[in-house]
Amino acid sequence: MLKQTVLVVTSLYFAAGAPSLASVDFTAAQAERGQLLYEEHCASCHARSLKGNHLSPSLVGDRFDRSWRGKKADTLAFHVRRMPPEANAPEVPLTEEDYAGILAYVLQVNGFEAGAAALPAQMAALAKVDLPALPGVVADVDAPVTPSRRQKARLAALTPVTQEMLDDPPPGDWLYWGRSNDGQSFSPLTEIDKETVKGLKSTWRTALRPGVSMSVPLVHDGIMFLHSFPDTVLALDATNGDVLWRYQYESSKGSSQKMGLGIGGDKIFVPTSDLHVVAIDMRTGEPAWDHEIDLPHPQGGLGGYQLRSAPLVAGGKVLQGVTSSFIPKGGFIVALDPETGEESWRFNTIARPGAPGGNTWNGLPLDKRSGGSVWHQGTYDPELDLVYYGVAPTYDTGPLLVASDEEGVTNEALFTNCTIALRPSSGELVWYYQHMPNDQWDLDWAFERQVATLTLDGEPRKVVMNVGKMAILEVLDAATGEYLFSMDSGTQNVITAIDPETGEKTFDLSKMPDPKKEIVVCPNAAGARSWPPTSFSPPSNLVFIPITEWCMGMGSARSPAADVGRRHHGRRSSGHRRRHDGSDPGDGRGLPGGCVDARSGRAGLLEHAGDRGRTRLCGGPRAESQGVRRAHRRGSLADDAR
Repeated sequence: MLKQTVLVVTSLYFAAGAPSLASVDFTAAQAERGQLLYEEHCASCHARSLKGNHLSPSLVGDRFDRSWRGKKADTLAFHVRRMPPEANAPEVPLTEEDYAGILAYVLQVNGFEAGAAALPAQMAALAKVDLPALPGVVADVDAPVTPSRRQKARLAALTPVTQEMLDDPPPGDWLYWGRSNDGQSFSPLTEIDKETVKGLKSTWRTALRPGVSMSVPLVHDGIMFLHSFPDTVLALDATNGDVLWRYQYESSKGSSQKMGLGIGGDKIFVPTSDLHVVAIDMRTGEPAWDHEIDLPHPQGGLGGYQLRSAPLVAGGKVLQGVTSSFIPKGGFIVALDPETGEESWRFNTIARPGAPGGNTWNGLPLDKRSGGSVWHQGTYDPELDLVYYGVAPTYDTGPLLVASDEEGVTNEALFTNCTIALRPSSGELVWYYQHMPNDQWDLDWAFERQVATLTLDGEPRKVVMNVGKMAILEVLDAATGEYLFSMDSGTQNVITAIDPETGEKTFDLSKMPDPKKEIVVCPNAAGARSWPPTSFSPPSNLVFIPITEWCMGMGSARSPAADVGRRHHGRRSSGHRRRHDGSDPGDGRGLPGGCVDARSGRAGLLEHAGDRGRTRLCGGPRAESQGVRRAHRRGSLADDAR
């Protein structure tokens, strides 16, 4: 079994020759005073020896050489000045001269010799001071990788990833964005717990090219596969950080943020910035095939097409979601043959005119319909043979704001903000459930769908759970899409009630966008919950949700999100509050209003949400009063055809 390790990837060097005690100007008096300050303010975390404690890194020896030599002194000074942590900050703040003394002491301990000139205290001056590299040391993240005989044997021993492994990964493997094809983001390993976590410390570092990335690494047989910037895949020995091979894709476009890789058989599946999916051999990093995705409309627009999500290997196919911002015809999902890369089918997430669901776009022609991006890797249930995806809203909301009076036409905009269940072999839409129609706030329900078995009404039931930007957890029957219940964490002010039988939502019409008036909408369009994953723990039956509480101004407000947040969080707040909620979804069915207190797991309305002190409504009775809009939609293509 793979030993449980926290992997912090930051630096890789190739060294030859003996250390140099090159001099950087500082005085002995500075270092002496710096030692006193260090022992008072820093040693409790980094140790009097500077060798570090727990998660606080060593500031001496090999760790220092690899992290800071060859860089400007202001780089190290920046990190020194971030200490001590705010919780341990002294009553009298440290001065620039104090920090210069601490820096001088750290340099002295690492072999730098004091001189007559003082180390400058100002960052601008420190930016002109070099911390000399050791002779023969080169920091090169693109250095050629030549695996040793032992490393070659390590790669050759990799076992093919079978469908059985994907359905039930070995305990030490992490084979999807959410570890397993059910997307639960739960590890069965037990060595790290609340007692042993205090003993965690950094064991190795590996350099990455700087750039935007949001990738979750995959781990199989102790080898980590990491999608890094720019369009780079690394295979690393997860026990020591050794780079075993590097695959560099030459994209015709600038590198975009991507969430990870797919794995299946002996291949790693790689989405690229120029809309290719490439299969590479997991033992060698050599490409096996390269498929360019055919686009239904020329690339362009504010965001264009992108491949953000990791490929999903399910049901003998490789599925890739495509995002589409302000592009006519919208996003889609393609299925590729894992052996050849040939496209097997595609599902369009924007319903076409004349097709089922096509009458839900307010009468707009196809070239005026956009959105429906697929931002996140789907999930798969092999027993039901269904894959589940979340679909984002449209971003051109104006044409949908006022409903058409044409008979048989709605402005629900299928299949935006839907959970869709597809047959992986054919792309058939088996069912869909629309969590929020006609989304005017960009409050997506686009994140991972988690498959789990819950005990509801005393019986086990397979469900699909998801949490959108409003941090409302919704639970559906995995086989049929039947609505079961919702749980509201209390971070939003758009929905005033949710019907406990249908999931039909009642909206506060005063929160509808209006350029003539100022409104405050919670959460911000970036979401109370965003792409960092939700985790479901089967042993405890808890869902853990990362939450940020913030709001936004719309209409004439034009207020920065943080400013709006301060209005709701108090004058001393930054406008951003973060928390983790633990919710027990197993108790949700059959309780009053279909709700559970997200903090206690008890039934009933949540009387206090965060620090705003407002009432949370979830699963209340249908509202028939003025000033509300009610909507939900569930069905299949057959329902729409009727």
